Parts: sequence; structure tokens; C-alpha cells
Amino acid sequence: MFANKVMMVRPVDFAFNSETGEDNEFQQHMDLSAEQIRESALTEFSNAVEHLKSLDIEVMVLEGAAKPQNTPDAVFPNNWFATDAKGNIYLFPMKTVNRRREVRLDEVSQLLQRGGVSAVGIINVEQDELILEGTGAIVFDHANKLAYGALSERCHESLLNQFCQQIGYQPVSYSTRSSSGNPIYHTNVVMSVGEDFVVACVESIVQSDRQRFVDTVKNSGKTLVEISLEQMEQHYCGNILELHSRSGQRVLALSQRAWAGFTEQQQAFFESRMTICANDITTIETIGGGSMRCMLAEVFNPAG
Repeated sequence: MFANKVMMVRPVDFAFNSETGEDNEFQQHMDLSAEQIRESALTEFSNAVEHLKSLDIEVMVLEGAAKPQNTPDAVFPNNWFATDAKGNIYLFPMKTVNRRREVRLDEVSQLLQRGGVSAVGIINVEQDELILEGTGAIVFDHANKLAYGALSERCHESLLNQFCQQIGYQPVSYSTRSSSGNPIYHTNVVMSVGEDFVVACVESIVQSDRQRFVDTVKNSGKTLVEISLEQMEQHYCGNILELHSRSGQRVLALSQRAWAGFTEQQQAFFESRMTICANDITTIETIGGGSMRCMLAEVFNPAG
């Protein structure tokens, strides 16, 4: 199950988020004014939207809130909501206060309805004060009903297990360490699942969990494309997303930095399978600490 529709949020108040920067080592400052950062992010966003549309991917754009909300990371909507093929919208608990302000359920529901997708249920994924940041924290293998989760302050194991039990998926949790020895903040930075492949920074998975992870991927019938810590941390090669066009063509959405970070052999692997949709989002991924996959909230068509 791969989406041919995505929702994206225009980054009208994009900026460095000091709250998320406490555990997101990927965020970096740039020597630009606040206005330059915002204008650059808006341009990158618009170009990415048009590129996706040109490849027959339907893009629903949620415009900026009418009143300033101080939501510098709103461009990454996949963390607070997700959809499924039954027509449900899942709302996920976010770690930081300013990210919780991103939740705009009524507007999302209206935008989905205008796009021909009617939500049949709203499901809050909550347990005590635990955090599970949507498809940032969970990377799904829908064909095999697996839910990968790199444990961190944004992916609590007990809530992951509870959610998987609710939807009938098998959790595959593991611990990670970055090159500086810290847990990696989101699973979708570590890995991505495609139709016939799994891209993953196996090197970042702690030794005690590594072989179990590799065996799980092997048993799922998908080819494991291993990326290095450098490819993950410097290029966002794990933060990619397979989409399918409305005519059924496979499309790989990622940043230009991620595409350039793959080896020639890896690039050939992807080019033999799908169309490459590489986008220049340098400002967004540098300051935001997330790349192209983080910008895309998949919208699945309810099964009729």
C-alpha cells in the first residue's frame, strides 16, 4: 500500500526550533536572516509541490494558519497525523509544546473532504504522557504488517506496542546511536520501506538489536540497501519515501542532498525501479533537521 496523495503544510513561519533542537542533532543554524530563511523555505516548498504534481502525485496543500501560531516545524505534518485505507485519521502525541500547536484537525478534515477523502473516524493515540510522533517515529511495512520503531524520546516502546496491537501490526523496535552516541530522534531518518526494498542505516542500530533487525528485513522478502552513518547524518539518505502516481508508476521522493549521497550503485538500484523526484530543500532540511519524507503526510484512499 503506497499513497498517490500527500498532504503538505506551507511553511509560513518556518524557523529554527529550539525546543526540538534539544534532541534533534540534525538541526543546524544558517547565516541568514529570519526573513531570508522563511522566503527560502517557501520557495523550496513550492518547487517540491510542483515537482510532485508533475509526476502525477496529488498534493493537498494546507495553507498557513490565519493567525501566527509559532509553529516553526509545521512543514513536517506527518508527525502529528496519519491516515489509513479505512478512512481513519490518527492523531499522535508530540513531544514539544510548540509542535502540539500544529494540530489543525478540522482544517485537515475539510481539506481531505475537498480532495474526495472522507474521514470515517478520528483516533487519538494516547497513553499517559507517552510520546509517539506519527510516521516520524513509525516506519510501516504495510505489505507485511510490520511497524519499525527506533526508540527515543519521541518513540516510546509501550505506546508503539499498544498502537500496533490496535491496528494489528507487529512492532519491530530497536535502539540506535548516532556518531555522537545519542539515540536518533526519528525512525524515518534511520530507514525507509519501499515496495521491494528497505533502506536502513544498520550501522546506527545497537549491536544487541542489529541482527534481529536484519533478519526481520530479510524475512520480509525485501532487499536491504544499507547506508552509512555519514549517508544518514550528512545526506538524509534514510529520509526518503516511495509514492505511486495515480497511474501506478513508482516515484521516489527525496531531497537533492539525499540523492547525491547515495553511491552510484545505489542510485542505479533505484533508477531501475522508479522515477526519482529529488528536490532542493537545503534550507528546510538544514534548519529543520528533517528532509523530504518528513514533509509528506501520506493520504490513503479508503477502500471501497
